[in-house]
Amino acid sequence: MNRLLDYMPELDIALPPGALAPAAAFASAHDADAEMAYGAELLEAGAGNGAALAPFLAGLVARSGPAGRAALRRPLGRALMKALLQSAMALLPFDSKAAQQRAAAIFGLELEGLSPEDKEFALARQFIRLARELIDGALASGAAGAQQDAADAESRVQAALQQAARKHAPGLLHRAAQQEPAGGRWQRSGKRIVVLNC
Repeated sequence: MNRLLDYMPELDIALPPGALAPAAAFASAHDADAEMAYGAELLEAGAGNGAALAPFLAGLVARSGPAGRAALRRPLGRALMKALLQSAMALLPFDSKAAQQRAAAIFGLELEGLSPEDKEFALARQFIRLARELIDGALASGAAGAQQDAADAESRVQAALQQAARKHAPGLLHRAAQQEPAGGRWQRSGKRIVVLNC
């Protein structure tokens, strides 16, 4: 009996080159747990009239740490919330077959064989991945400074959104390109003019 209690199988496992170390594996598992919890919260927040959606998204920004909480009081936070809400409104709700097919195409996911509830949850998790990447990208851009103007915050958030969409929702970029008027789009960023989607 003591031999069974003393046996520690994790010590017998040789990790192949490039495999996750135990601490990294734990962090990855923690991220997956958080992603599932946020996905469930998103589905609740997006249900009904969606009045709980903005507070949920603000909470997601705040949970990213002190930089996220500080950003919510500045132009970056307003630009970030606008981008998150627009993205959510373009994708939610996930509760009908047509909505699930549209969202799956935007996210580039294959959901065949899943139950409607599992499809809904998979789409919610993918939106959380997109949102977290967008938040992290915007905060990492150094755009949280108190002196930043609204145009600069907007351009930094749009750059972070494009980067996040390339990875997690390529259909959003395609959709935005279809909605662009001929001649492209530009916006002022401080003393610069930034040409978008050229």
